Amino acid sequence: MKLPSICTLAFLAAVALMPSFEAQAADSYPSKPIRVIVPFPPGGPVDTLARLLAVKISDSTKQQLIIENKPGAGGSIGAAQVARSPADGYTLLMTASSYAMDPAIRANFPFDPRKDLHGVSMVASGPVVLLSRHELPVENVSQLLDLVKQSPGKYSYASTGIGTINHFAGELFKGETRTDVVHIPYNGATPATQAILAGQVDIFFNNVLSSLPHIKSGKVKALAVSSPKRWPSLPEVPTLIESGVSMELMSWYGFLAPGGTPMPVMKAFSSEIKKALVDPAIQEKINQLGLTVDGTSPIEFQTYIGAEIDKWTDIAKKANIKAE
Repeated sequence: MKLPSICTLAFLAAVALMPSFEAQAADSYPSKPIRVIVPFPPGGPVDTLARLLAVKISDSTKQQLIIENKPGAGGSIGAAQVARSPADGYTLLMTASSYAMDPAIRANFPFDPRKDLHGVSMVASGPVVLLSRHELPVENVSQLLDLVKQSPGKYSYASTGIGTINHFAGELFKGETRTDVVHIPYNGATPATQAILAGQVDIFFNNVLSSLPHIKSGKVKALAVSSPKRWPSLPEVPTLIESGVSMELMSWYGFLAPGGTPMPVMKAFSSEIKKALVDPAIQEKINQLGLTVDGTSPIEFQTYIGAEIDKWTDIAKKANIKAE
């Protein structure tokens, strides 16, 4: 019988020790400050959530979480930077659901969103709310559908740009209801909101937080929310599913790590996120953003991201959504 070589034995021994090395790395993690790349400008929901959790996690781990804003290209510039970073848990990405939408519409994407980054934990999520301009003669989704089906191509919906969540929401709504509503893209949330307030567009799928003041003032009407059940911030507004539209859409926010980051390290950071999210003060602040607390394992979040990429890729193909 041929005996294994010294090199083979050394290799097998190294492989056998790998799990213990990873466990040791998790035991001492974090042992230095962690960079968190936010691929959007300061002040938005992603940045706000990152900074909120950074304070709590820094206190718990005794290591500073340093937030760095790297906006551009719908979030892909900052994400690509993290994808190229060492897979040691000391450079993380805090991003939003556009992470799964952007690769669905862009060719020659700078990294593989399924392999080059791995989900660590979803932090929070929330629906969009279907708004109509105040003067539109509808009070619910059923009346809206009757109106737009009578005049295909006459009515319009706003978005904050090509490939954004409200663009996808509009196209998903059109597909589910078999309606012809014209897409009017704007350069950001402010001009899109101004357009529906001024009556320049008929409907707009917008986030709950920025919509609430306009709903309460009566400047717009809230017809439905895209969550699976009624949303705490708008308890009187039915869901799209209740309204007869088989459509569910949630905007999510979460942390990702470079692909190849040891699972024990990702689990350790995920555990810190869950500890932070249990804090009633943190929960209250997240709820004030119109969101609800999540907190998932790395495997759960990675599986969810993959399903999201598949969903938005399919919708983009059907609706012929492409980046400009």
